[in-house]
Amino acid sequence: MAQGFNFGDTGFDDNDELFLTSSGTLANQRQCVRLSALSSRILDDSYPEMERFSGSLGNFFTPRYRAALSGSGFADISPSLANQMLDYTHKGTNTVFASPTWFDVSARLNAQSEATSGNQFLTWRTMGFKTVFDYIQKKLPDPRKNLDVESKVQLNKEVTNINWSSRRVVITLKDRTTITADHVICTVALGVLKDRHPALFTPPLPANKINAINSIGFGTLGKVFLEFDQPFWSFDPNVFIGYAFLWTDDDLKAVLQSDRAWLIDLTSFVRVDGYPNLLEGLISGRRVREFENLSDTKIINDCMWLLRKFLNRNLPQPKSMNRTKWLTNRNFMGSYTYPSVDAERTKASSKDLARTLYNRADKPLVLFAGEATDETFPSFAHGAVSSGWRAANELVTYLDSE
Repeated sequence: MAQGFNFGDTGFDDNDELFLTSSGTLANQRQCVRLSALSSRILDDSYPEMERFSGSLGNFFTPRYRAALSGSGFADISPSLANQMLDYTHKGTNTVFASPTWFDVSARLNAQSEATSGNQFLTWRTMGFKTVFDYIQKKLPDPRKNLDVESKVQLNKEVTNINWSSRRVVITLKDRTTITADHVICTVALGVLKDRHPALFTPPLPANKINAINSIGFGTLGKVFLEFDQPFWSFDPNVFIGYAFLWTDDDLKAVLQSDRAWLIDLTSFVRVDGYPNLLEGLISGRRVREFENLSDTKIINDCMWLLRKFLNRNLPQPKSMNRTKWLTNRNFMGSYTYPSVDAERTKASSKDLARTLYNRADKPLVLFAGEATDETFPSFAHGAVSSGWRAANELVTYLDSE
């Protein structure tokens, strides 16, 4: 699909990440890398054991980490650094799952999910993520084959109700106009379904679908981008990938008592491939909402306070800043799904969420797509694309049979 385009590969590796402490000193990099490698082994190489474990990923990880540290191979690791790296691994795991904590993530469901292939850090460089849609509608690689989808899209039309009680579906919009359709493919984010599925569907959704909506995790990964006139960091990927933040106990207590408490959930700042003057901060956990509600000025000043404190030197102010607001956007109310402890407990699945709503004549009225409905790759963009093909194929099969 990407043939003919120059893609960016960040080649992220913990060996290239600089572990900084809040006291303004560089942590022992070799020890940090060893602890990071230990964490990766527990998280990535323990799937058979994880599949037999009932409970959260945090409860699975922590005792195994502690047990490994008690061995002779880690006798040189101080308790404080071990705790700092445990906290860093917890936060890093939250950035992967977009989870509030790793105690919300099911170890068993995580182990049962199919591993994604390819490099998750591959970027479109300056072309932007919209390139995905250009390929889907065949605008690329040959514009002559473009499927004119954009002219058929109605913007600023909020759906308030989907009535599937008869042979056709009646969609009511916020402006009180209605649209009648033979079939509907619903791709709203799981966060929206969690918030307002009772009002959105008439009649109510089946019990198994409601259970899936309520139980499957839907979290938020926040990002903040700082643009500088020129980088104050090395742009050689073999020297620098990003800054990882390790808090001392005293500094952690102090920041938690300040109006900068949200910063403890900012795990790291990393380079952005294709944009040499940008740093990207990753925020996850329970303070994402606080982050999204802060003013731009507050975000900039707090981020620079953090960088200056950990780097222990004067730094220039950024010339611009941009950040995500997925959680507080009522059209999304989060970023993507994660395999939750609740889903394990209630036996909810993406398959339940994907089930089509039929009328009594077995006509598919409302079909469901989106990353949360994909059994193979939930949480990922390719899962979202695959789910759309699945729903479309079901409709094609039905129409061909009439």
